[in-house]
Amino acid sequence: MILRIAAITVCLLISAFPAAAQEDLVSISARVSPSALSAGQTARLVLTVKVAQNFHINSNNPQTDFIPTVLEITGAEGLKMSQPVYPQPHLKKVSFAPQPVELFSGSFDIKLELTAPKAAQPGKRDLNIMLSYQACDDQMCMMPSAVEGKAVVEVK
Repeated sequence: MILRIAAITVCLLISAFPAAAQEDLVSISARVSPSALSAGQTARLVLTVKVAQNFHINSNNPQTDFIPTVLEITGAEGLKMSQPVYPQPHLKKVSFAPQPVELFSGSFDIKLELTAPKAAQPGKRDLNIMLSYQACDDQMCMMPSAVEGKAVVEVK
């Protein structure tokens, strides 16, 4: 019985380490400028993404069957949101794919515009930001994951 409990504990510890390590692979920070706008004005949201050294994430539109990086924003009620503008991905040859893959690495920005229509109700909007991705190194890919962040924009 003690041996069985020890074996289960070891398996749980081993399976916990990759998940914990994966959480540190991608981080995000968001800024909105200007953070307060009048009806009819537009603000720019810039999401800075940082990918850990020696890792990359797939582009938002990979040419293969790889899992794309996707930005989702909720909480912008009454505002018009443009489509996100992702940076140009770079091509890299990795051991697990026959052709070079489109990917993002290092630090990069994803941008979009938020417009307050003339009829927009005044008030603060708490934006909930989620970036879904699959992180990989040159040998293998981690399980798909997501990182969350927040930003605030106010309509005067």
